[in-house]
Amino acid sequence: MVKRKSQPSSASAAPNPALSFGDPAKSTAQQAARDSMNRCPDAFDLYIYNDYHAYGCAEVAENLLNQVHANCAADDYKQAFQVLEGFTHWCEKDQTFTSECHWRHHASRQQVKKGL
Repeated sequence: MVKRKSQPSSASAAPNPALSFGDPAKSTAQQAARDSMNRCPDAFDLYIYNDYHAYGCAEVAENLLNQVHANCAADDYKQAFQVLEGFTHWCEKDQTFTSECHWRHHASRQQVKKGL
C-alpha cells in the first residue's frame, strides 16, 4: 500500500487575495489614481461650481475599459485581465467611488456600469 501525503484543507489551499494582486495590475491602479487626481479641480485649488472630479474619474474608467477592449480585440487576454484587475482595485480604493457624497458616487457608478 502506498502512503500518500495528506491533502491540504480547502481553507489553507485558498489563495491569499493580498498576494495574488500582480505588479502590472498594481501599476495600472496607481496610474489610474494619478490620472484621476490630475482631473480633480480641488488638487489645483480651483473652485468650480459643479464638481468635475467625478466626470474625470468617469473618463479614466472609460479609458481603462477601452484598453481592456483593445487588448481583447488583439487576443491579448493576459494584458486585458491585468488592466481589468487594476481597474477593479482602483474602483475599490478611489474616494470618488467610496465617497459618502451620494450624487458624486451615483454619477461615477452610473458611468462605470455603462462601461461594463
